[in-house]
Amino acid sequence: NEANVHLLSDSVDYFNGVINELGLERSASHGMLFPVQNSTMSIARKKAYSATSRILWSGRFDRQKRMDIALAVAKMCPYLTFDFYGFPLMDSHSPVIDELRSLDNVLFKGCYSDFTSIDVDTYDALLLTTQWEGTPNIALECGVRGLPIVAPSLGGLTELITNERGFPVWRFDDVLGFRDALRLCCEDRRLAERRSENLSLHIS
Repeated sequence: NEANVHLLSDSVDYFNGVINELGLERSASHGMLFPVQNSTMSIARKKAYSATSRILWSGRFDRQKRMDIALAVAKMCPYLTFDFYGFPLMDSHSPVIDELRSLDNVLFKGCYSDFTSIDVDTYDALLLTTQWEGTPNIALECGVRGLPIVAPSLGGLTELITNERGFPVWRFDDVLGFRDALRLCCEDRRLAERRSENLSLHIS
């Protein structure tokens, strides 16, 4: 009975897909934003500047997160240092993971029990690689803390990361697009700060 169908999601994109596929009424959908602790760092974030820009990557090591794209971006940007946080759901000895570990500009940092244990002020950007997505918690956690985000424009990310609030890449497999977005983010710090502040206010 359609009258008894109700959807809860943190992504309008997901609502639209399900409603169009199943022919449900839009009134059956209800938005529910993931709660994120506000941080005084969100607007007054102070980046600890260093000679080498540091990029944060965090997530599961699985097919969805497209580690092969992350590998290609890291290889194309040897002037950036990439810190990978996460755990393997794919074979931990996969060729992609092995090659990532072999790169001089990549560090595997293991897992964290609480995101607040990561000092986001040591990073220049969060890099998200994924082929499909809702609204990832890591984007909300980093966004509210004022960390610029480079991410593909898909799923719930389209509602967060725009040209005014981050650095969207229009195709999930556009390695050159990721490279250019990271370069712009790291080189134009005023632009990055303005966009990240807009995202922090949007989430808050």
